[in-house]
Amino acid sequence: MSSMPVERLQALADPLRWAITDTLRAGPRCACQLVDELAVPAPLLSHHMKVLRNVELVHARKLGRRVEYTLDLAALDELAHAVGSQVSTRVTSTAAHR
Repeated sequence: MSSMPVERLQALADPLRWAITDTLRAGPRCACQLVDELAVPAPLLSHHMKVLRNVELVHARKLGRRVEYTLDLAALDELAHAVGSQVSTRVTSTAAHR
């Protein structure tokens, strides 16, 4: 079994990374926009974007001197499905023991 859902959940457990993904749900943003919208220093944003890229929740694309970030909606759907499967398995298992 892949550990990717666990890694993605761990990445999203950080409040700033959650805010980043929430902001990116509205559409792609360059790093400078994210710095302004989230009111965080650029080096801190860069660190968190690296974590999100490593678990493939966010993709980066160079546009000249800028970097544009895009949320991977398919990855979020996969995560939601994995979590949903865990919840339904637990509910079914708990009901069977009653």
